[in-house]
Amino acid sequence: EPVHKPDLNLLCFALNNKTKKALRITSEDQEIKFIRKTRQLLDKGIRGDGGYFFSETILPIGGIAEGDIGPHNRICVWRACIMHPITTNAIIDQAVTGLEKIIEKNIPRKSR
Repeated sequence: EPVHKPDLNLLCFALNNKTKKALRITSEDQEIKFIRKTRQLLDKGIRGDGGYFFSETILPIGGIAEGDIGPHNRICVWRACIMHPITTNAIIDQAVTGLEKIIEKNIPRKSR
C-alpha cells in the first residue's frame, strides 16, 4: 500500500493488514524484520542501470485509518528513492514485481 502522509520526496509503501495477517506478522518488531529481510532480497534481484535505492524505516503518521497504524502512530515501510535520471520504468516495475513475488513466497500455504 502506498503511504502518502507525511509527504516525502520518497516512495514509501507498507504491508496492508490483510497481508500482515497472512504473513502472521503480529508485532512491529516482526514487521520491520520482515521488511528489512525482503528489502535485502529485493536489492539482490534488481538488474540494470539506474539510481534505485531501497531501505526500510518506521515513519510517524497521521490521517490514516486507525486500524492501519501501529500502537504509537507510526508505520513500518519500505522506502525507495528513485532519483537517478537513467532509472527507467522497467527498473521500477521490476522492483515492485520482485517485492510482490518475495512477499507471496513468504505467505504460508494455508493462508494463500
